[in-house]
Amino acid sequence: MFGQRGAEVVEVHLAFPGNGARLQVNELSDLKEQLPDHGRGTGIFTWLEALDSYADSTVARKSSGGWNNEKGLAVTRSGQRSAWAPLPRGPIGALLDVGHLVGQVTGTLDALTALDLPHDPLGVPAIGLDPATKISYGSVAASGNTASFGHRQLDHVHVAPDEAIEYSAVATRSAEVAAELGPASSPTIGP
Repeated sequence: MFGQRGAEVVEVHLAFPGNGARLQVNELSDLKEQLPDHGRGTGIFTWLEALDSYADSTVARKSSGGWNNEKGLAVTRSGQRSAWAPLPRGPIGALLDVGHLVGQVTGTLDALTALDLPHDPLGVPAIGLDPATKISYGSVAASGNTASFGHRQLDHVHVAPDEAIEYSAVATRSAEVAAELGPASSPTIGP
């Protein structure tokens, strides 16, 4: 959805089933100016990365470009928060390591819940891999990948969220939430 420049990215989304997180259009414009510091302070972006900005009546978004290194942070008018970052690189393209993925998703959930924005009592976390055409399954610590995927692979993998959970649980137990979301992506594309 967000990765446009060649990188296979992990997308993490936090949506809300009610209207309690909804933002006004002027709040999106203000948020456009706040996202760089928030993204840098939470490790989504480095302090030296150049960032592209965008805001309209539906979304505020900051992203960094670069071949195989696209990262970003977005908030929609409905209050959905999203962030994306590249998967680690392996010898054969991007590498899906479930253990590493859980850590990456944990940090992203922490960044999304640290945004000082209204929210509903319930949140719906979701994860996606996009594009998923050149992802290898293996270990970041190992020198080789265990399997590679190519032209018959799906364009993307989005794990359908199956439940809304308490927002406070996402904010305070992000590692547990990530441990459920991360492995859910691997049966679809794993060995």
